[in-house]
Amino acid sequence: MMWKLNAPRFGFANGLAWCLICSLLLSGLAGCDSGGSRRARAARAPGSAIDPDELVGRWKLSFVEFPVERDFCLLEITHSNKKFDVKIPSDEKHPGEVKIKSSEIKDDGQVSLVLDLGPMQWSFQGRLDGETVWGTLMIPKYQITPAKLDRTELTEIDHAQEPVQIASVQDFLGAVNASDKFVALNEFVKKKESYRSPVLFQGYANLAKYFKAEKLTLAEIKTAIAEYRAAIEVWGPRLAPKVDLDVGKALGEQELEPALAKELLTAAEKQIGADSPLDWKSDLAESWIQLGEHERGLKLLKPMQELDPTNPFIQMVYAAGKEKAKETDEALRVYAGLAMLPQFERMLSSQKSGPSLVLPSEAAARIWKEKHDGKTAGFDAFLQEAYENQMKLYVPKRTIAKDLPDRQVILMEVFTGSTCDPCVPVDICAEALHRAFSPKELIVIKYHEHAPLADPLANEPGMERFGFYDGKGTPMMMVNGQPVPQVGGNIMMAGAQIKRLQGGIERELTKTSPVGVKLAVTREGDEIKITTSVSGIKTTDNDPRLFLVLLENDIQFAAQNGIRIHNCVARTMPGGVGGIKLKPGPEVEHKVTVSLTQVRAEQAAHLKQFEDQAGREFPSKPIELKKLQVVAFVQNHITQSYMQAKLVDVPDAPESAEPAKEPAKEPAKEPAKEPAKEPAKEPAKEPAKEPAK
Repeated sequence: MMWKLNAPRFGFANGLAWCLICSLLLSGLAGCDSGGSRRARAARAPGSAIDPDELVGRWKLSFVEFPVERDFCLLEITHSNKKFDVKIPSDEKHPGEVKIKSSEIKDDGQVSLVLDLGPMQWSFQGRLDGETVWGTLMIPKYQITPAKLDRTELTEIDHAQEPVQIASVQDFLGAVNASDKFVALNEFVKKKESYRSPVLFQGYANLAKYFKAEKLTLAEIKTAIAEYRAAIEVWGPRLAPKVDLDVGKALGEQELEPALAKELLTAAEKQIGADSPLDWKSDLAESWIQLGEHERGLKLLKPMQELDPTNPFIQMVYAAGKEKAKETDEALRVYAGLAMLPQFERMLSSQKSGPSLVLPSEAAARIWKEKHDGKTAGFDAFLQEAYENQMKLYVPKRTIAKDLPDRQVILMEVFTGSTCDPCVPVDICAEALHRAFSPKELIVIKYHEHAPLADPLANEPGMERFGFYDGKGTPMMMVNGQPVPQVGGNIMMAGAQIKRLQGGIERELTKTSPVGVKLAVTREGDEIKITTSVSGIKTTDNDPRLFLVLLENDIQFAAQNGIRIHNCVARTMPGGVGGIKLKPGPEVEHKVTVSLTQVRAEQAAHLKQFEDQAGREFPSKPIELKKLQVVAFVQNHITQSYMQAKLVDVPDAPESAEPAKEPAKEPAKEPAKEPAKEPAKEPAKEPAKEPAK
């Protein structure tokens, strides 16, 4: 059984939503022309009535996810008493548990549906034309993508089957990569077989980028705009703003026909509503900034920043606007944070090219030199601080939960790797939640794995723990011993995963546990003595065991995947990876001693195996073992069911031999106390969490 994030509802829906967002950012819209690419234009006049039998029956809803058309769900349409009704067939087995929240079908064949997927609602709007209902699927504020309803005799959709690639994609990509792109794209949009494909209007959007180079006259530009409108209108009115937005933006970037550019952008601004995609609004703001109206652009950005403060594309436009407004200190701050953000510059380069591409690292370096007489002294330290501030943006705001004496502390175990690109959003997510919640609510442990390449933060205990859960690859996340689905991806998915997990954690905070764990730590030089008392164990059924993990925080290591500061990293498992068997009793005490000298030696020996195999040493092997903590948790070894956990700081002062009863705010000679919950806005004040500057 999955942990209480509700895997089918949360994971599938959020996963598809963010796949759509990122596919648009990276590649743009693509087509739905399979089965309809060669259909002649239907003769039905707009608004003309249909025979109800034309819509009665079973339909398949599919949508665009470049470069494929993905089948989404089956629908059953019936008609009685002059009314249409839409239902999900009883034999449809959709992993997202889709429900029809509302439906409306008009006499002229217009179909409107609202689909309830639990964490979000999607809406379909389309109109019957020929044998297909052509339209769009919208995720409010995130995406509008071409979609359609096709008649089908299917009784269920095989969601595990690979989706069909769109027929005209290869022709489109060939045109985009041709030596004479304008000629090739022009030939592509003139082909009849591209009709009904959104790849067709993507072709027009790309053509607009070459208007200046091809020296098109104003009349020729307006003709191209009219053709673009004709190509896009078959999908319904919700995509219409893209014509004005795409062409207006292209003209602004080329510094061509500024009056027409402003006219088009003004028209787009009037059409773009509250539920329109964020990237449309971001493009609109960027276009106004490009045309010199930076205040207008910055005003458009403000609500977007409040809605999604972690969106790097929005931040990039904001920085450009601030630079245009001569607020260079603010522009430098934002550029520097984006320059240090994992994966973003690669993503930005894949979306843009040519003279219009400005990388945040280049912009930050340029402004820094302008402010410091061409010198770069202090720039690296400034970038490191910018990285830390960028990570703080992900820390969610939350209401402090009521303290419960027997609360079951939530245990989050993350299996990651410093060379693992899909691990980036999981690492950021775990760090953000680690800062937002106190150790009395949530404890995070990160086990590094050699995946896909050797990792200097990995160790034998972490590999064995990965095997305990039968891990197949990174990233992997376990919460309270249960797998969390749909984690990983790219940097754009971090925000959504944080929201999803935050909601699950807050729901779990109401749970209590009959098992109690007391934990005290003393230190004598490099020796750490751990005393743990476990109470509430009633039976040895399922083999309850005590597990201990030594964590290190604030590890400064520029990983290959872009993560630079590592917290909650598992260094060893005192008492053994298999844990300590527990017996029933009112309170059972266990004592374990850890030698940090031995931990360093074991880590060095472990990494040497990989160095010998590769014939070279790791460039960096961080193993300072500072800012340490100990986690004790109780878990059944057979069922993996989890019961309780506790975390304490390890005192830094070597001379201190007094026990740390609970995590302390400052390392001290006195016993460390359990940390007071700090507001999410100031995560650096939590014990042993503040990154070194």
